[in-house]
Amino acid sequence: MIYDTCRNIFRTVSRKIVMAGSHTKKRGLYEYQEQYQHFYRCMIFLGRNGIEGDILEYGSADGTSITMLHSTADEMLAQREKMKFRIFAFDSFEGLPDATGLDQQHHTDSTTPGVKFVRGGYSFSQQEVQKKLDEEIGNTEHISLIKGWYEDTLTQKLKDDHNIRKASFINIDCDYYESTKTALNWCKSLIQQGTIISFDDWYCYKASEDLGEMKAFSEFLKENPQLSSTPYSQYSWHGQSFIMSVKETDVLEEQPQPAATHAKKAEATA
Repeated sequence: MIYDTCRNIFRTVSRKIVMAGSHTKKRGLYEYQEQYQHFYRCMIFLGRNGIEGDILEYGSADGTSITMLHSTADEMLAQREKMKFRIFAFDSFEGLPDATGLDQQHHTDSTTPGVKFVRGGYSFSQQEVQKKLDEEIGNTEHISLIKGWYEDTLTQKLKDDHNIRKASFINIDCDYYESTKTALNWCKSLIQQGTIISFDDWYCYKASEDLGEMKAFSEFLKENPQLSSTPYSQYSWHGQSFIMSVKETDVLEEQPQPAATHAKKAEATA
């Protein structure tokens, strides 16, 4: 049984990689196998814990990650646990934006070795991505592609229009600090106990805590003390996910402070 499951996973990943085109081939078979298995582990956690909510992705490139998310969620949530899910993919469909602020100081260009974060990088049109989803998935009525720059599209109106109330899985592939911070802030009200946040570029920028997704997430947690994170699944050289915990802030505020309690007892005795 376990052997058959692993064999089927390998066949599924290999098929998706072959169908993904030149962009996927550049990344290589190994990285996409690991990413697929990573999504699989995340969906198992969500399914076995009964964590319902929307799947949100920030940065979709050619749509390969959407097909992987759909495949793993369909198997581990819909088929195994009878849980419904929706996928919302947020992308400019014009590639990366101009680097600004902190990102402008530390972005890479075409002359640097390694990963390239440049204006227009990873650009695929919405029509190209939708065509890919139609061919590989078929029925995509539960998948929404949201086109635009995050500062323009990530609004309360968007949440209301699509009835987005809670997230089970958040896939952050924004590359830049600014984009990641904007996405995380919009997700704040959607995070529940057990939500998984996965960062595709966690170990980019030489794994510096002062840059990129690491810095954005660190600041986000400091600004929201009711949230905490536990490291979960890691993949390839660049990806890392976290399981989120949510503290009941109103309960914490009502708890008496030990020092104050002792002081009151001393006053009563006197």
